[in-house]
Amino acid sequence: MADWTKFAAVSQVMSARAKNILLIEDHADSATVFARVLKAYGHRVTIAHSNAEAQRACEENNFDILLCDIELPDGNGLGLLEKARKICPTTQGIVISAHTDDGRRKAALEAGFREYLVKPLRAEDVREAIKRVATPPPESGHDGRGTAIQPEEH
Repeated sequence: MADWTKFAAVSQVMSARAKNILLIEDHADSATVFARVLKAYGHRVTIAHSNAEAQRACEENNFDILLCDIELPDGNGLGLLEKARKICPTTQGIVISAHTDDGRRKAALEAGFREYLVKPLRAEDVREAIKRVATPPPESGHDGRGTAIQPEEH
């Protein structure tokens, strides 16, 4: 699990920046920790533990951001962003994954996710990724590849 000890000191976020986030993570303990961190940053968080739960949540809500594990018990989570965008076209996506291979990263970016974060996550990496996807990409000069964040070696 990531080190979240410095988190409380940087958790002041203006409500104007608060995002409605769908967190899709099949590991309940990880989902709870991620949700606490996101809420402390001022975001509204809905948790889904599977593709099916995420699809239901997308049908009932408009989300600004999907923070999505791609390996879920009922399949791959990469198709969820497309489904969410049918309801809310401006929804942005961030993948959270334990997998570092370029093939998965490429597939996520091709599916429209703008960020690919590798577990274990640091609170600061998640916060910065949310800030990046909350900012529309520039009209010109954007290569569409997104950003991959690797965990630091300790």
